Amino acid sequence: MNNAIIILSGGLDSSVVAYQIKSQNPKKIKSIFFNYGQRTLEQEEFAAREISKRINSEFIRVDIPWLGKISPSLINKPNQDVHKTTEEDIEEGLSAILTVFGFILKVSRNTATQRA
Repeated sequence: MNNAIIILSGGLDSSVVAYQIKSQNPKKIKSIFFNYGQRTLEQEEFAAREISKRINSEFIRVDIPWLGKISPSLINKPNQDVHKTTEEDIEEGLSAILTVFGFILKVSRNTATQRA
C-alpha cells in the first residue's frame, strides 16, 4: 500500500480501521477529523489526535460547522428532548446520512490531495 486516508472520529470503529491500515505498512497516512459542532468534540478530537500520533499519521482537522446546523442528530444539539424513533425517522436519517457521507468522502479526498 502506497498511501492511505482515514476518516478518524476517535471512536472505536475508526480507530480499529486506523490500526488495520497501519498494519499494512503504507508509506504515508493522513487522518482526517471533522468538527461539525458535536457535543463531545473535545473528547473525540483528543482521541483522534492520539490515535493519529500512535500510527504516525498526519492529523488534519476539517471544520464544517454548518453540517451540525442541518443535521437531525442529537449528538450536536444540547438541551433537546429525545423522542421515540419511528420508521419515518429512520428513512429520513438514512437519506441524510448517505448524503452527508458522500460529502465527507469528497472533502476528505480533496483535502488529502491538496496536502499531498
